[in-house]
Amino acid sequence: MSEEESNKEELKPKEKLEDLMSVLIAVGILFLIVAILAYLWMILQEPLYILSLIIWNNLTKIIGEGATIFLLSALIFFIAAGIVKMGTFLKDEDEQKEFKSSIEFFWIIDLIGLTLLGILYVGKAISMAAIISFGFVTFIAPLIAMIVLKVIWLISDKIQQNHND
Repeated sequence: MSEEESNKEELKPKEKLEDLMSVLIAVGILFLIVAILAYLWMILQEPLYILSLIIWNNLTKIIGEGATIFLLSALIFFIAAGIVKMGTFLKDEDEQKEFKSSIEFFWIIDLIGLTLLGILYVGKAISMAAIISFGFVTFIAPLIAMIVLKVIWLISDKIQQNHND
């Protein structure tokens, strides 16, 4: 296989980001389907639930006990897909690669940190607010980091242009 053929087979950074976005959307849809199936399963377990669906408290109870985690997970995956989509708007392939690397870096830190903080929460060493705050900030950190880097690069280019003039 020639070098040209191997380069054609390799995906560009934008295509990699779009593929990741598609996977995140698919997983989000999967979680929505699981939430719906879990809801239907609970209704079918006890036919009397069908009659009680009119009452708001019972509906809240069913969703709260069975499907909430799947609905929230679906929402998280859709937000993740949106963050990944932002990387496809970058024109330079190097910037797209850096964005993908920052996503991988921050989201791995997010998973590790949330796991450790979850252990501390079970031991009643920290509050849930600390976990939520850490998780949210590290979840959106790739987007913030890329904006900061773009501003720094823009300022650096302007300084170099003024210095060369």
